[in-house]
Amino acid sequence: MAPGGFCVFRQQRWERAMVMAPGEGASDEGRIIREAVNSNSKVIRTRGKRWSDKAEAVFLAELGATCNVRAAAAAAGFTTTAICNRRMQSPGFRAAWDEVIDRGYARIEALLIGTVFAFRGK
Repeated sequence: MAPGGFCVFRQQRWERAMVMAPGEGASDEGRIIREAVNSNSKVIRTRGKRWSDKAEAVFLAELGATCNVRAAAAAAGFTTTAICNRRMQSPGFRAAWDEVIDRGYARIEALLIGTVFAFRGK
């Protein structure tokens, strides 16, 4: 055991994972850190099919533009089931989803109201 209670091997593996994060190489393959509630975070491999910050950004951008979960999930490369599971498990993602949907609906409503007033004025 290393000072501070960490196993040297575990620390080295953790550091390698930080260096090999997805999105930094030629492809999305790499390793990510899966946070755990019980502080047993794990380093896992990803082959580009796992959730990432990039996938979340794509999903949220598409969701904000369309307010369509199925289209946004397809744009991010995931099923609606996977996206809904992520929403149930991640409070931060749920909050971002709600914020984007609220802004998206407000934008759509403003466009509809503008269209109605433009139509009435003719």
